[in-house]
Amino acid sequence: MPVEAIIPDSDDWETVTKPRTPGQDTEPEIPNVLPRRSVVKLPQNKQVITILLVGETGSGKTSFLSLFLNLLQGNGPFELEDQHCAEVESGLDKTQSQTSDAKLYTFDTANGVKFQIIDTPGLADTRGIEENKKHKEKIFKAIKDLITRIDGIMLVANGRNERVSASTNYTLQTLATLFPRSIKDNIGILLTNVEPYGGGKNFQMSCLPVDLREASCWCIDNPLSTYKNYWGRIKDLTESDRNKSKQANKLKAGYEETVECLDNWLEWLGTREAMPTTAIIELYHKSTEIESRLFGTTLSLENLSQLRTKLQDLIRDVKAVEEQLPSPVHFGT
Repeated sequence: MPVEAIIPDSDDWETVTKPRTPGQDTEPEIPNVLPRRSVVKLPQNKQVITILLVGETGSGKTSFLSLFLNLLQGNGPFELEDQHCAEVESGLDKTQSQTSDAKLYTFDTANGVKFQIIDTPGLADTRGIEENKKHKEKIFKAIKDLITRIDGIMLVANGRNERVSASTNYTLQTLATLFPRSIKDNIGILLTNVEPYGGGKNFQMSCLPVDLREASCWCIDNPLSTYKNYWGRIKDLTESDRNKSKQANKLKAGYEETVECLDNWLEWLGTREAMPTTAIIELYHKSTEIESRLFGTTLSLENLSQLRTKLQDLIRDVKAVEEQLPSPVHFGT
């Protein structure tokens, strides 16, 4: 179980745990305990909200998670910082999955809502199909071992891309083997690198599979990234100078728009019926069994083909021997 801090006589404190992986034996340390309320508006009808972040490598899943944890902690536009765990980063280049394991982050808010967020390895890894299979297994194991219900599955994609790339298409096909159709109303789409009101959006929903074309969609241009770009120029400014700074004002405006967008997203999550993970587990086992049978059938067909080839070779050899034999002598009676 994740560690939770208990602070006596303070209703306004929030706790965030370090991420937990399937099979983890030791309790993680608590990196932050902040006496602040969340910036975003939290659903009032749920005590626990569980979210799964999925998407292709480089789509911005982990950066979004980092931003969201900042907002849950009450951090303002000039207080943003990386929140995800560096221990889970793979250290590989951006075409390969930067998140090496599926991780569960747990955050208890002062409003009494607990968030459970699973950050997953990026699908469509350029290291090949076998690596993607490993990522898929890690996602399934995290679902099976760490949570029992899911409120929302967020497909994270780069909103600057106009069409579904081969990588994203592979991601969607992989998701289809993980999640039953009964959970489609819990699937939402998060487009990154796009302004909350659609500025810069090139992504076409019509390119998605039919079941996802009507899915709810949100756009964000992560202010955490903007903050990193501008911080060197605004960190030493006085409050008065910041109010005059174009960079600071742009950062603040982007931050406020993002908060409003995520308020809408959280409202949507509040209306989702939490789906038990048993359906996902059953589908995964059935999918694995079917894949195993297909492999066995393919192997049998390959063996049959080899036997047919050997038989044809034997027939050919027999005919060659027959042709070399002398013609039989016929004696008249």
